[in-house]
Amino acid sequence: MPKELRKLVFTMDELKAAAFDYCLRNGVRIPQAPIDELIVADSDSNFLTLCFSSGDLSDPKEVPLNRDKVGAALIKYCSANGIPMPRLAQKVLKVDNGEVAMMINLHWVSSKSSE
Repeated sequence: MPKELRKLVFTMDELKAAAFDYCLRNGVRIPQAPIDELIVADSDSNFLTLCFSSGDLSDPKEVPLNRDKVGAALIKYCSANGIPMPRLAQKVLKVDNGEVAMMINLHWVSSKSSE
């Protein structure tokens, strides 16, 4: 059966929007300030770091998100923006030339049995 491989590359603005929405929906504590910078690292535990310059000393200046959280944020972003995302596909996040890309690998299964 055929295999499909898609690569979605996200802009920094799309990453910001997805990460901000994820934090709000999942109770991740972030300052009430705009995101100043995103740091992308090809690491499972610190895949994306949101950097803030809040005047409140009790606010975190950096909020790290692991690979799974960023993946969930981008899947939700795709869903909210009408970008097709097959549920049964394998999804892997990669850093490619400083950009975040989601590789989507889908193995198609025939509804007909082979004779």
